[in-house]
Order: sequence, then C-alpha cells, then structure tokens
Amino acid sequence: MANNGNFKKRETTGYKSDILGHGDVSLASLEVGALEPREFSTGSVGLNHSGKVAIAIAGVRYNFQVSLNIVVAHSKPDDAKYIGDDRRAAFLGSAPTTLKALGLDTALALARTFNSGKVGFFLNGKTTVNGQPCQVNCSITAIGSDGDGWAAERPPERPTA
Repeated sequence: MANNGNFKKRETTGYKSDILGHGDVSLASLEVGALEPREFSTGSVGLNHSGKVAIAIAGVRYNFQVSLNIVVAHSKPDDAKYIGDDRRAAFLGSAPTTLKALGLDTALALARTFNSGKVGFFLNGKTTVNGQPCQVNCSITAIGSDGDGWAAERPPERPTA
C-alpha cells in the first residue's frame, strides 16, 4: 500500500518472526508508483524508485523502506561492451514507467534477514527494458527492525484461566 509520504516518526515495535514467516511479497502489492530514469553514481543508467510503504503482516501494519534499482547492463561509458551514447541518452530521456509496464508486477521478493540485522524482503534478477538487458535489485527493509523495540519472536501465548 502506498503511503504518499504520510509516515510519522514513532517508536516502531514488531516481531521479526512475523516478517520472516510471511513468505514472499509481490512487487505489485507495494504500489511503488513510477520508476524514474537516472544515472547512478557508478556511471550506469537505469530506473530507480525509493520510498516508504506499509505492508500488513499478521494483522499488523509495518513500515518499510523500498529501494528498487533496474540497471542497464554495459551502460557505463568505460565498459568494454558499452551500449553507446545514443542508447544511453535515449534511456535517460525516456518517460518514467511502472512495474506493470515492465512486466515485473508479478515478481516476488523473498523474506530475509539482512547483514545489518534488519529484516525485510529482497529480489535480485534479470529483465529486459527497451530491448536492453538489465539487472533488477529490490530491497524492502522494515523500518527500525534493528532497534530495541523489535523482538526476534512473538512471546508465548499466556494460558487463560
């Protein structure tokens, strides 16, 4: 679910086991909006979206940071298999697009624990955009999931008398 930037800073509490046990997340369910053409700091070109979304897991809405990059292979000018200035410029001049238009709306990101200790979902793969081979990388990280308010597992249910 898109939030349109309406997240408020607050203490986030949650259960890492809920997120890790949730399974896959469809990129279509994130409603990330437009992917903008850009030149990355490495010199490569591609598409990018960064933002925050909310995902309901086990009846609780968790806030996530999404970083989605689609990088055109061989788009650095110093690459031995460089795609050429005309293709590079055409890609940078293209209109923003959506995951659905790229056929990536059915892609699934898998639950994982990142090296930082945070939890979320991750997707890495290949696709073709405008006839160019591309590398896709999507990290969906639970905001605050490395903090003290996050437990590794849900506490056991207390018996009722």
